[in-house]
Amino acid sequence: MSAPSGVVVFGGSIGDGPVIGANVTILSAQGEVLGTITSDRNAAYQARITPDAGDYPIRLVVSGGTDLVTGRQPDFQMESFKAYPQDTIVNVNPFSTLIAQVARRLPGGVTHANINTARALVMGRLTFGLDRSSLPNPITSPLTTGNVAKLVKASEALGEAVRRTRDRMNASGAKINGNSVVRALAADMVDGHPDGLGASGTNAKLTAVFN
Repeated sequence: MSAPSGVVVFGGSIGDGPVIGANVTILSAQGEVLGTITSDRNAAYQARITPDAGDYPIRLVVSGGTDLVTGRQPDFQMESFKAYPQDTIVNVNPFSTLIAQVARRLPGGVTHANINTARALVMGRLTFGLDRSSLPNPITSPLTTGNVAKLVKASEALGEAVRRTRDRMNASGAKINGNSVVRALAADMVDGHPDGLGASGTNAKLTAVFN
């Protein structure tokens, strides 16, 4: 059955490792809540919203839930963007989160062009073994039996790198959490190189630990 006129239906996966029972909040570009949904036992969700043209890029923010790999809540807030009305798949994972954070720090902020630029920057340097031939876009590529395990493995590797960096920084006297690590990495990735020489918010020591 097709959706009524004006109703947009889309869905995707929620994963650091697969995350079940996660709350997905859907926000307009202006920050208005357009809907909420919960990921199912397969770490998937489907949303039905009625957005206006000016609501894009639409942001998805994930909270809570249980990572089936670690048995815990994700260590940092994951997010993603539905950049275009025609996007029927919007996956949320550590890669989409880093892409969103990089886009936010590019000149002009979150725009369609900056989301695409941020994706190219992140996927050019931080794939963690993700096979781009089978899954070229971690946000909009469909998950299949041939690529889902690769995405889960790469997402968990990136998530573990964030956790390891957080723990090592805190052991040295810092007081940071997973969100702080992601933000600092995103600031450093605006030039496409995790080298400690990025935009405001870059933490050279943190980047060195991450690398």
